[in-house]
Amino acid sequence: MLPCGIALAGAIHAGQITNAVAEDGLLTGLEASRLNLQGTELVLLSACDSGTGEVQIGEGVMSLRRAFRIARAQTVLASYWKVSDKATSQLMTEFIRRWRSGEPRAKAWRETQLSLLRKEEFSNPYFWDAFTLTGQ
Repeated sequence: MLPCGIALAGAIHAGQITNAVAEDGLLTGLEASRLNLQGTELVLLSACDSGTGEVQIGEGVMSLRRAFRIARAQTVLASYWKVSDKATSQLMTEFIRRWRSGEPRAKAWRETQLSLLRKEEFSNPYFWDAFTLTGQ
């Protein structure tokens, strides 16, 4: 799970770090899988290709989505292709609003996708179907 990860603040300087224990600003899938996320209800990975990864025969896809599930996050929302910033912003805003208002995560996500489907500008599945909600 080393090839997948998230670049955080300071990652631009990762190549200059020589101290093995220093934070490099990169969170690899391996590091994420070693976190204790028990009790974490949702990990939202709204960036492009955040659910894709390397296929390992007999193991499946090694991805950030899988890493966060291994770390015991209840649910992970991740994308499988390059996504539109404008559509993604609307998706994430509405999804979080629905979820925080009490809708179950799966229902909130489905209703959010349907709401984008109904908008002429985003009716193509490219805009709302890149993301998969996995877990509980």
